[in-house]
Amino acid sequence: MNWYFRTKFAQLDVYYDEDDFADVVKALYELEYKWSMLKQRPFNGHPRRYENILQSVQNNLVEAAELAKDMLIKVYEEWLSGHAITDPLEWGEARTRDIVDMGDFEYVLEGLIAEYVQYSNPNAAMSFGYNRDNNVFELFKKGFFQALNQENLPKNLQAIKNGIIYGYREYMVETFLDNPREFNNMYGTEFEIEDQDEAEEYISKLDIGHIYDAEYFYFDTIQEFQDAIDRLNAYTPYYVDLKGLASEMYTSMVFPVWFAKWQGEGIEATRESVEDTYKLLLSASPEDLGDMSAKVNLAVNQAHQTGEMSTYIENTYDSNDIQAVLSELTQGIYVENWNEELREIGVQI
Repeated sequence: MNWYFRTKFAQLDVYYDEDDFADVVKALYELEYKWSMLKQRPFNGHPRRYENILQSVQNNLVEAAELAKDMLIKVYEEWLSGHAITDPLEWGEARTRDIVDMGDFEYVLEGLIAEYVQYSNPNAAMSFGYNRDNNVFELFKKGFFQALNQENLPKNLQAIKNGIIYGYREYMVETFLDNPREFNNMYGTEFEIEDQDEAEEYISKLDIGHIYDAEYFYFDTIQEFQDAIDRLNAYTPYYVDLKGLASEMYTSMVFPVWFAKWQGEGIEATRESVEDTYKLLLSASPEDLGDMSAKVNLAVNQAHQTGEMSTYIENTYDSNDIQAVLSELTQGIYVENWNEELREIGVQI
């Protein structure tokens, strides 16, 4: 890969790392400034030389603007997917797309628990110990079983609920076979041991009712939660996909409390503003370079002002200095150097 992309125009050179978002933005600002000054200020030199310089700067500005646009589109799409307030399913999927194996599931589950407790119980003491005495994990367990008792569950949560019911009914059959009298006392029936078929049919039609922390799916730690899923997959007719389960838990458990928190802090207006800027960014075209530059700059500034989006930029492009670069550009600390380079080629400043 060519790590450094060089733009050349007459005696002016602009160098930037095409994979570093902060470097691309800095080059974009520099090219925009020099292009603008070339058009606005008098030029000492042959008109053809001036036209060649101006055209070269313009071509390189288009390339930098298109690169910045493509990089920003990726960032905006990531952010919008992670803030899909009108589509909880997309919101949950965005938080679990990197799950590949059980190790990834454990890592994502830790984050899920932290987010759920943070938004549902903001005064709870956060800890990642998750042992039997940990209040944080108890809050998560409570929320998990509340989710299981909702109507119209998605596939994997429904599989867990069905598996728990399956296990409970297996336990009831074993209770009947071990001690019919105890079974009859528990359920007000009058089955004899030879009535096994009738007893099993009765059990299959029982309304289990509210699902709770049953022995069949008992857990007090993340590892025990994973073990319970393994048992369910191995010993019941039902199967739970880890990635799908994590997404469904984010959708069913975390999204409602996350949205309740951020709705009060203007997430709907922020989302609408970001989406509007994203649409403008998509429409930016080099056919109107001034308009394209304005739209890309708007998108850069909004990404800078939207906290989580800055994090997306840093994570996506390994660009940890974007805040510092934008601050420097705002302060205009490079302008005099750019002016000196323009003077050297004949621009009167």
